[in-house]
Amino acid sequence: KSLDKSKQKVKKKKIILGDSVGSQLFSPYEDKDSIYSLCTTGHSGVVGVYVLLQNFIAANESQEKYFYYVATPHAFAAQLKTKYAYNHFVKPFYTCNNMRYFTQSVKDSIHAIPYWYAAQLPFIKISDFQPVYNFTCDTIFSIIPPVTVDYLKRIDTVVKQNHLNFRMVMPFMDEKFCNEDYTYLMNIINANGLSDLFTDYFKNKKCLPSTEFKPDHHHYLNPEKIKPYPLGI
Repeated sequence: KSLDKSKQKVKKKKIILGDSVGSQLFSPYEDKDSIYSLCTTGHSGVVGVYVLLQNFIAANESQEKYFYYVATPHAFAAQLKTKYAYNHFVKPFYTCNNMRYFTQSVKDSIHAIPYWYAAQLPFIKISDFQPVYNFTCDTIFSIIPPVTVDYLKRIDTVVKQNHLNFRMVMPFMDEKFCNEDYTYLMNIINANGLSDLFTDYFKNKKCLPSTEFKPDHHHYLNPEKIKPYPLGI
C-alpha cells in the first residue's frame, strides 16, 4: 500500500514514514486531516523508508511539506534478513525499478533468502508464500547493523539536498522502557554525523502504562484509542 502511495502526487502537508508501531498510530489505509501515511513494518527497515522517501520526492514538490519518521529505537536494530522479510521487503521493494537504491550489502542480505529471485513472479507475489530459512532475529537496540547506519546517512543526505522539513519521532513507549539507557544508540548517531537528523528524538520521550501494550511487544493493545497528537505531529 505505502509503496504505491509513495509514487502519487498529493496535496497533504504532513507525510508520515515509520515502522509497524508508526502504522498503528498513522494507518496507511486511512489518511486523516493533513496526514499522508507511508508507514510500513520493521521488516522493510530503514532501507524501505529510504525507497519510499525517494519515490515521494520524485513525484512531489516537497519543500513545503513536513516529514515525520515515526519509529521505536528498537526498530533500528532490525536486520533485512528477518522472518517476514520475504513478504514485507523482497516482494514489494526488491524490484527492477528500485535496484538503483540498493547497495551491494543490501543485495547480499536479500540473496541469502531462499527463492528471492522468484518473488516477482505474479503467482508468487500475490500469494502468502514465504520460504523457510534461518532468519536473523535481532531486536537489541545496542546492536545496530551497518546497513541501518548507511541508510540513515542516505536519508540524511536526501533531507539536506532537498531542504526537507524532516523530523525523527519516537512513538509512545511502554513505561518499562522509559528509563532505558540509549547511550549506545546515541553514540552511534553522533559518531556518524546523524545528530541533526535525530534532533529531540530522545528528549521528547512519552510513555504509556504497560497495560496499553501487547504482552512482550512494542505494539499497542488498542491503537484506535491512542491519540497521536501529543507527539507533536
